[in-house]
Amino acid sequence: MQGFKFEPGFLISVFVGLAEQSKHLDDYSKLQFQVVIVTSIMKNWFQPIYYSFDQNTTFNILKKAIDKVQKSGFEVCCVMSDMGGSNQGFLRSMNVSYENPIISYPCNNEKRIHFFADMPHLIELLKNRLLDQGIYLSENRVTNS
Repeated sequence: MQGFKFEPGFLISVFVGLAEQSKHLDDYSKLQFQVVIVTSIMKNWFQPIYYSFDQNTTFNILKKAIDKVQKSGFEVCCVMSDMGGSNQGFLRSMNVSYENPIISYPCNNEKRIHFFADMPHLIELLKNRLLDQGIYLSENRVTNS
């Protein structure tokens, strides 16, 4: 891959590309950063395979990512999401919910993909909710003060 040098650690070429791209974006678009990362559930490795600014997740992006990972010799068994608002809408559009967290492979109806929420992000959302609204226990309210 011309222009990219892959060694263990940070992918410096990717950061150079990100820095160049960010020069052409407004501040709001810089907040909208999507990344697709392939990771092993059996070994300790991961590899970013896609990034985009100002781009919501779409079924087409997911399908292309799955297809490319499959063609590289790996099997996709699950998808993890940070459960942000746009990702929740994306999951609803595929009829994925906590009651139905599984879909068929886009290119093979016999295989299944399981969807999971990113636990550290869920804990952060819970913390923010508690700080913003407190907790109600029966008729008493526990607040953050």
